[in-house]
Amino acid sequence: MIYHATGTTYLPFRFYLADKPSYLLDEPDFPASLLQNREFDSLSVETAELDALEWDRAWVVWARDPLLPPRDNQRLGDYLAKHEARFVGRITYWQAAPIEIWLLER
Repeated sequence: MIYHATGTTYLPFRFYLADKPSYLLDEPDFPASLLQNREFDSLSVETAELDALEWDRAWVVWARDPLLPPRDNQRLGDYLAKHEARFVGRITYWQAAPIEIWLLER
């Protein structure tokens, strides 16, 4: 399962990996947060709380946008720490925020 922190990664992943289950993060820890990306609701974006899904392995994809308020990036960092996520790697390129990949296993 692929779990996205923002629509920045969710939309391309859904297009190129349409056969893989993926969801946009929708956690109670992030009320009124930019991480919820409500502007994507009209695009049939599937949101879910991680604990409401069945999974053995979840890949968390996070475009670490420097324009997000620091508290939002901190909330997601705390969330990953709570779930004992393991950092897998970072994709960087000149025109966008670096994309981090984290692995959660039960």
